[in-house]
Parts: sequence; structure tokens; C-alpha cells
Amino acid sequence: SSKELVVLFTSSVDEFAELGESWKEAEWKDQWEAFEYIIPLLLGQDYRVVLRVHPNLANKPNKTRRVTREAIEALSSKFPELEVIEPTSKTNSYDLLQIANLAIVWISTIGLEASQMGVRTICLSSSEYDLVADVKRWLKREDVDFEALRNWNVDIVSSMKFIAGIFALDHNANHLLPKYGLNPVEFGKGIPLFSNKWAMRNTNNIANLVSILLPSGIFVRLRKIYRRIKF
Repeated sequence: SSKELVVLFTSSVDEFAELGESWKEAEWKDQWEAFEYIIPLLLGQDYRVVLRVHPNLANKPNKTRRVTREAIEALSSKFPELEVIEPTSKTNSYDLLQIANLAIVWISTIGLEASQMGVRTICLSSSEYDLVADVKRWLKREDVDFEALRNWNVDIVSSMKFIAGIFALDHNANHLLPKYGLNPVEFGKGIPLFSNKWAMRNTNNIANLVSILLPSGIFVRLRKIYRRIKF
């Protein structure tokens, strides 16, 4: 196709269901409402629009698969031009990114990888990386701005710093990133902390503050004990 390609990546939102209000900055009801609003605008901008359904959907409970399938069918019915790549498709998402002009995600980490690959990336909801990587945040209708996409040369170093910081928490990643001239240890503390939605957006919540200060393993065990007592 001679048209520029935009790929919408669905997210497994159930994995973030209990992380609290600090992850719910977006004013969209869900990713399907956001897609329904944005797809006709993309088509109006003469994009070729592809919806890549998260491969992990095949492993989800029947109810999750059914609700997702109904949402996808509704979009396909409303927008016949929309191309849907099913979760069982052998199409490689990274091959799609190699030819994509724009990537749009809800919360998926493939948005971080897309940004690192130099692909212009839009996050429709709060993600782990959207305050660090060079991505744009369209959290509500008023944020949608196609003019801002023009002449946007993605800073891949920003996403690489985030990745380096995450790796440095648990691994010696120096040997993984030599050609970028980055020292992962340098970002091992600041990047993960200040990209964390609990740290940045909901510091009034004592549980969130404790989750930052305690090692993750200890916090998870304490949370399990608390839930047993509560329920």
C-alpha cells in the first residue's frame, strides 16, 4: 500500500485491574472507546489502519475472550477498512513495527519497544514508561493532535534509558547496551522510581508509598497477608 501504516496494539488490561486509581488517568472508558474514536480520524488522515490483537488473548479466560471478540467485531463492522490481525496469526508484531509509521497502544510495553525502534508512538492510557520514553499521551479526546506528529523525530535514547534502568534493577546489563553508550547502573534507581505511576501520581496513598520504599518481594508478601486478613 502507498498509504502510511498505523498499527493499533490491543492490551491485556485485566493484568492491570487492581493497580488502583493512579493508573487511570485516561478519560477513555476503555481501549475500545478510544479506538472507536481514533480510527475514523486515522482513516480521514488517509492512514492504512491495522489492529493487532494481543497474542496472549488466546490464553485468557472464556469471558475475557468473548468480551474482546465482541469489541473487535463491533469495530470491524463499523469500520470495514480496518484490518484485524488475530492473536493466533503468525504475523510478527515487530515485523509490523519495521514498516509502521505510527504505533498506538493502550498500556502495552510494545509501545516502549516501538519508541526505541524510532517509531512514533501514542499511549492512550498510563503505562510504565510514558513519562520517560519519547511517546505522546492521548489520554482524552482533546489530546488527539495529528499536527503534533509532523516532523517528529523520535528520541530513542529516552526509551533506552528507561530500559537500561529497569535492567539494572536485577541484572548486570552493561554488556547488553554498549553501542548506545549508556551505563545501565546510572539509571538503576532514578528511572524506575520516577517513571512509576504510584510514585508520581498517587503519593497520598500510604500503601503506594510503602510499595516504593519496600523491596518488591517483601511488599507482595505483605499484601497477600493483608488480603487474607481482610477477606
